[in-house]
Amino acid sequence: MSTTHKKESNILKLILMAATEIGTRLFRVNVGMGWTGNKIDKVAKDGMYYCSKGDVIIRDAHPFSSGLPKGYSDTTGWTPVNITQDMVGKKIAVFTAIEAKAPTGRVSSHQKNFLEAVSSAGGIAFVARSGEEFCNEMETQKDLLSRPLSADSSNNNN
Repeated sequence: MSTTHKKESNILKLILMAATEIGTRLFRVNVGMGWTGNKIDKVAKDGMYYCSKGDVIIRDAHPFSSGLPKGYSDTTGWTPVNITQDMVGKKIAVFTAIEAKAPTGRVSSHQKNFLEAVSSAGGIAFVARSGEEFCNEMETQKDLLSRPLSADSSNNNN
């Protein structure tokens, strides 16, 4: 293996490309750390603050982390699996994507496309505007997944 492919970022790119070739859909998961506090909009001209163009001074700064929990994998996604007779009764994980929106919140075209991609691959994907709506839809989705497929039905469950 060449040195170029020993870097984790290069290996990750190779994995993502290979996943696509075998029908698996993976997404890169990123986490981050930043700072928050009270931004100082105007720098004092008395010489107390010196900033370069584009710098920001934050008063009472404290760090915050964003993203997924520690230990979460570099990628997540789904692999479509056709259930065979030998698999009946086995437990499988179903990728689930829920888009939470306020009652009048708008779902972007990117969000709609993502939910559609998850659903068409056999996952559970929908928009929920309340905890009750989420619970009701999950019950419906679980019921749909547990029904036997008829010869003319599609694999879509949403």
